[in-house]
Amino acid sequence: MSSSQTSKAVADEWAGESWNKKALIEKLASPGDSPMDQFLTYAGDNPWIWVLLAGAVILPIILYVYCSGSSPAPVDDGAEAKKTDKVTADDEEKRKIMMKKKKRKERVNRRKKMKICLS
Repeated sequence: MSSSQTSKAVADEWAGESWNKKALIEKLASPGDSPMDQFLTYAGDNPWIWVLLAGAVILPIILYVYCSGSSPAPVDDGAEAKKTDKVTADDEEKRKIMMKKKKRKERVNRRKKMKICLS
């Protein structure tokens, strides 16, 4: 192969590529096509656009399903009991302590009254 044949082949290849690009640009710039038609035309000539579009649409959906599929946050029993007045295991113990304090207070008050009455 001579250098003139090689350069002619390279020139023909470049001309073909540049003509394809020019034809695509003219096709996209034609006045009757909607933006959707222009996108579909461009995507038809460039299949990687479909991969990019699928990733942009499908990836967020997959991430949403993956992240929302986890178990719910654990419920704090103390907070739940406080909100709903639900009886908890230590309520009986707290009640007993409160009763003891109340009885002690009553005894102290009786003693004070007795001292006042005696004086």
